[in-house]
Amino acid sequence: MTAMQQIAMTSFASKVVGKPFEWGNTDCCSLAIDCFDHIRGTNYKQGELIKSIKDKESALKLCEERTALEILNQNNFVEIPLSEASKGDIIYFFTEGFESINICYGESCLSSSEENGVRFTATKFVLKFVKDEGRCFRWKQ
Repeated sequence: MTAMQQIAMTSFASKVVGKPFEWGNTDCCSLAIDCFDHIRGTNYKQGELIKSIKDKESALKLCEERTALEILNQNNFVEIPLSEASKGDIIYFFTEGFESINICYGESCLSSSEENGVRFTATKFVLKFVKDEGRCFRWKQ
């Protein structure tokens, strides 16, 4: 990542950490798209796909189709070994019918959950939790 992209990531985190969980706004997939929109200057969050996330049921429907994984594969993200996760990478896993995305900030990941809202979680905890199910993606500029 460039220095400007790292600054944009930090700026984005300062705006969202502490916000409550909200489907279509601060759920993990919407949060990741919003973060990369902030870094890249794009506007994918306003697309029909993210706008279709209104509640848990609509999110589950997209998860069944592995929509987040498809978005990563179609938007210049390349899979790298999970052990190489670093700032700006996406840690993805599928568990209990849900896709989950964490944005790696180095020692911490920006995460979102219904229970805790948007917060930082230690990257080593995320990696321990995802185990063999986890996958890591890096944006290819």
